[in-house]
Amino acid sequence: MGKYSNIWEGIKRVLEQAEKPDREEFINLLKLTLLGFMTVGALAFLVHYLILLALQYGNLYITP
Repeated sequence: MGKYSNIWEGIKRVLEQAEKPDREEFINLLKLTLLGFMTVGALAFLVHYLILLALQYGNLYITP
């Protein structure tokens, strides 16, 4: 338990020092998070589309 007590103490210390972000900081973090989600989604769509094109023009068909 000694190993885990150090971890819990560290977590407790971080939570005691943490403070609520102000509105401007929250909005900026929200924008950045949404931008990240959209970027990952667009890349996933692009990869999916390119794989479908490669399968279609390579005469390889996968049935669901």
